[in-house]
Amino acid sequence: MKKKPLLLTIAASITICVFCLMGNDIGRVRAASTSDPERYPAQGNAMDYAVDLKINNLDGPVSLPTVGPVSVAISVNPGSHSGRKADWWLVQITPEGSLKYYDFVQGTMADGLSPTHQGPLRSLSSFEILSNYNLSAGTNTFYFGIDLLPNGVLDARTLRYDYVLVDIPGSNCGDGICDPDEDPQSCPQDCGTQGFCGDGVCDQAIGEDPITCPLDCEMSPVCGNGICEDGEDPFSCPQDCGTQGFCGDGVCDQAIGEDPITCPLDCEMSPVCGNGICEDGEDPFSCPQDCGSQGFCGDGLCDRTIGEDPITCQLDCAPVCGNGFC
Repeated sequence: MKKKPLLLTIAASITICVFCLMGNDIGRVRAASTSDPERYPAQGNAMDYAVDLKINNLDGPVSLPTVGPVSVAISVNPGSHSGRKADWWLVQITPEGSLKYYDFVQGTMADGLSPTHQGPLRSLSSFEILSNYNLSAGTNTFYFGIDLLPNGVLDARTLRYDYVLVDIPGSNCGDGICDPDEDPQSCPQDCGTQGFCGDGVCDQAIGEDPITCPLDCEMSPVCGNGICEDGEDPFSCPQDCGTQGFCGDGVCDQAIGEDPITCPLDCEMSPVCGNGICEDGEDPFSCPQDCGSQGFCGDGLCDRTIGEDPITCQLDCAPVCGNGFC
């Protein structure tokens, strides 16, 4: 028979066992017999209500590969006690052994132990009470329970509860081991004060370089390693890049295949007379092959056969009083 008690310390010296699990996921503590029906339910229907707790929709135990958020959902079957006022409890035991309870008003887990809610029993089906709740590494134990004495104190005689264990492997700062997710900043107790990859300092003393730790060490070019890297050229590092020209050196070097198409940085796009295109910089005088032999605005001749006049081409046709154009 499995038995996992939750020990609650009262007034610094009194420890009582409140939750004792009896062999399955649903914990049960039977009510003591009494003649007071207001304080204790009658034996016949004392425990006909039930509760259920799920973490990430699982009854547990739950194993998570890494530290991260979980969802917590509860279910209630009030049985014959529907509407009866009760203490509702949602409790977490952290890996460090501290207690937390769900504060219904604040909508989050709080330190200590207090009822989550005091109110009537009602039916709930997979109600997500917590979402994206972050857990720390280690064993986290969650309990959800209801007792029928709404006095703010856990009462074992009328308590029904469920629990789920959540195990998360990982580091525990202070255990003397510098785990992979620890570093000197987050856990100097275990990792000391030496530098680490990601601290913003390229520390060659601990073997950091652009290969082993690109986060801290920028990959700057190394002249002489036989590789013409970004930032190197034949001028700054002829050992790696040789002495030949390159695009961007200000010389349009046709010997290495530079032209206005392959390297516009060095080779300006100048007109090519004879390619059949009258390009910028060409005209019928400089390149009649591409631009023909007809006149054009700007050739110094006011050629009316091509429509030039003082209005269309003032460069060639200066205003002349008496020429019929105003």
